Amino acid sequence: MPLGAIIPRKLIDDATLVVRDAPRSPLAERYRSLVQRLIAEHATGRQAQQVITVTSAAPNEGKTTTVMNLGLALAERKDHSTLLIDADLRRPSVSKYVTPAPQVGLSDVLQGEARVEHALIELQDAKLTMLPAGSLVLNPQELLRSQFVKALFADLRRQFDYILIDTPPVVPFTDASVLGTLSDGIVLVVRAGKTPRPLVERAIDAVSSGRMLGVVLNAVQITPVDRYYYKYDEYNPDRYTIRDEE
Repeated sequence: MPLGAIIPRKLIDDATLVVRDAPRSPLAERYRSLVQRLIAEHATGRQAQQVITVTSAAPNEGKTTTVMNLGLALAERKDHSTLLIDADLRRPSVSKYVTPAPQVGLSDVLQGEARVEHALIELQDAKLTMLPAGSLVLNPQELLRSQFVKALFADLRRQFDYILIDTPPVVPFTDASVLGTLSDGIVLVVRAGKTPRPLVERAIDAVSSGRMLGVVLNAVQITPVDRYYYKYDEYNPDRYTIRDEE
């Protein structure tokens, strides 16, 4: 699988929205570079990716931090609208970045209990629209397979230029595979030094490899050279430093 980006451990431990909070930092540039790779038109002339599913092989890989920063990086693009959907109906995480907590979301829309325009919210200090997960349900997989999902995504494609989908881990759940069929590609988040190789292989096998856009290697241990770069970036007034003791 192609390597889309390498994200240092410091960012994952702090779970920081670095693209918003330290926009001129080198770490924010890593997410912007990844965005450019994901949405760029291929040399073959294939259409750019509009809807991208972000998943992981297992929990606690830093998937939600990754998708949030990707969404913020996409939202920076002028004359483009970006939507981030929290489709992790098993353990929603995106809502923690929203104040006050949303009352309705994706699950409520799919059950016909809310209209999608009433569930969409704007992230503070960013041009990022979000569709929260909504109320907890007992059968998320069945809900995501309902007849309303395709119609909803077709409507959202017409409203937004870019759509990111945060899903549960692909092993053992199949939610990401289901939603992957509605997207233009899938990004797999892998935590360095933690995710076992066989689990990553199972995750890749669980989704169509032809739809896999690449892998984000998360929580990489910073080398002394990297530490010097991040700490002494004199051209970056909003530098995101890494402590010497790490």
